[in-house]
Order: sequence, then C-alpha cells, then structure tokens
Amino acid sequence: MKTRTKKEINYGTVQGNPRQAVLLSYFAGIIDGEGCLRINKMKSQNLQHVHAKAKNDRYAAFICVGMTNKQIIQMLTYTLGGSIREERILNRRSIWRWTVSGRQIVTNALESVFPYLVVKKPQAELLFELINNWKTPYRRSDGVSLEELQRREDIYLKMCKLNAVGAAATTEREGTREGEATVWTNGKPLEENSKQFSRQLRIVGQ
Repeated sequence: MKTRTKKEINYGTVQGNPRQAVLLSYFAGIIDGEGCLRINKMKSQNLQHVHAKAKNDRYAAFICVGMTNKQIIQMLTYTLGGSIREERILNRRSIWRWTVSGRQIVTNALESVFPYLVVKKPQAELLFELINNWKTPYRRSDGVSLEELQRREDIYLKMCKLNAVGAAATTEREGTREGEATVWTNGKPLEENSKQFSRQLRIVGQ
C-alpha cells in the first residue's frame, strides 16, 4: 500500500466517517469560539480605483480565524478551503490567519461545519440567506436593483448587530488582537497536544 504524504491527504472528502464528523465538529468549535463570520461592505465610491463603473456598494461573505498555532490553521485550510497568511508584530508570536471569501467557497465551508455550530449559527444562517438569494443584474452597467440592494443591506445590518452583541458579551483579553487566539484542550494549550492531534488527523485522512 502506498503511503500518502500530508500534502496528498484530502481531509475534506472522507464521507460517512465518524472521525471526520469529530474533526468537523472540532473545527466548528474553533469557529464558534475564536472565529468571525461577517459581511464586508465596500462603498461604491471606494471602489472607483478598482472598477471605474462601480455603481453599487458591494457586500461579501467572509469567514476568519486567527491563531498562534499554524498547524490548526493549516488543517482548516486543507479541510474547508480558503487561504492562510502570517501576521507579525514586534516582540510577539506570529498570528496565522485563515480566511474564506467568495460566495461558493464560503457556502462549501459553512455546509461542512453548520450542523456542529452553536454560538455562530445565527451568523451562518445570515450568510446563507445573503448567498442563496443573491440576485445579479442582467447587465453589469445597469447596477443592482434597489430591492436587492435593500435586501443585502438589511442582512448586513442584522449581521453587524449580532456581532456587536457577541463582542460585548466577550471578556476582552489583555494583549490580544482581534482574531488572535490560543485554543485549550484538556486544560492545556493546544501546542502541548499538537503531536496527539497530528496523529488523529493522519488517521482521519486514511
């Protein structure tokens, strides 16, 4: 039997596997506790340098998790898609940030973890509402209809309200930037359990 390397393992395609369900529920817990589901809004006047004929404000679904543990961010990317970037601040540990944007990839990621979400489930439902009812103009030059713009704006405002309530209910941690997190398992920092978690992920990929 050929031994697959880590790059060859597709963690997101093990169907009907109880271990895969555990993995997805674990990632849902990370998104619940440390992630951000939001709608980005760009004013049309701020888009002129990108698209000279931009007529409407733009709304984009967005998922983000920032952690000091690169391994977990890599696993999120392998499983759910998206991209990784490293952020550095002088005299501090690097922050590895996983981001997902674009209607199709956000939909795919959310569909995988949605059954296991608890805290962020209302935000996920709003993202689905935004994406699933998306209406595009027949001609780009016509711009989006007023009804569609109002629909997007209403969902955007609901999302802002949800995230504002969540932020107010969270105790601010000293010295922690938005999105930065250290996940704890079994009473220990995740870094101390990384070898065991790596073995579990390899099993899932088999």
